[in-house]
Amino acid sequence: MSAGFRLYLETPVAGDEVQDRLTFGVSLLPVFVSSFPGFGRVGLLPRHGLLLAVLVGMLGGIGGHTFRYARGLSYLSDDPTACINCHIMNDAFDAWLNSSHQAVASCNDCHVTSGFPYNYISKAISGYDHSVGFTLQPARPDEPGQRPFFVEPIQIKARSQRIVEANCIRCHEDFVHEILGVGQSMDSLNCVACHRSVGHAAQR
Repeated sequence: MSAGFRLYLETPVAGDEVQDRLTFGVSLLPVFVSSFPGFGRVGLLPRHGLLLAVLVGMLGGIGGHTFRYARGLSYLSDDPTACINCHIMNDAFDAWLNSSHQAVASCNDCHVTSGFPYNYISKAISGYDHSVGFTLQPARPDEPGQRPFFVEPIQIKARSQRIVEANCIRCHEDFVHEILGVGQSMDSLNCVACHRSVGHAAQR
């Protein structure tokens, strides 16, 4: 074992010096690795392999904790309460509870592309957009010079609007074709223009 690492282990540490010693200890990890014969020569670990392993472990631990804290697994389900993991969705969720579709359609039925794997791709894109928006949204987005990442109260984007329209037609295709005019295609429909309160009851 190297003299530097032995000195680090044997020197007493006061309570208020723990953070400084931890930083010092991390800086000595390459010395610690090099103190073991064979590391970097016989394939056990690269010379800085232990330091790399610690850094990867820290990133994995922080990422895993963040995923668990954000209830990440709930987004893989069809449970509508997953949407209110973010409080900004509370009003939309309450409006859905009071809508005529509450008993027949969940959030995913309307707002996620139908069919595997497109449903999870759609969730991933929306989740990324929401994460960026909620993380980088200024505390006072209405102040001059601020760049808001989304409008409050939250509004549906064009991409999500197209998904909703496609799901409306998918569920009601048996009779939707009867309202089309001559030469019109399904893409020309705008269901929520007339049926805005079907999925989310009108809010006061």
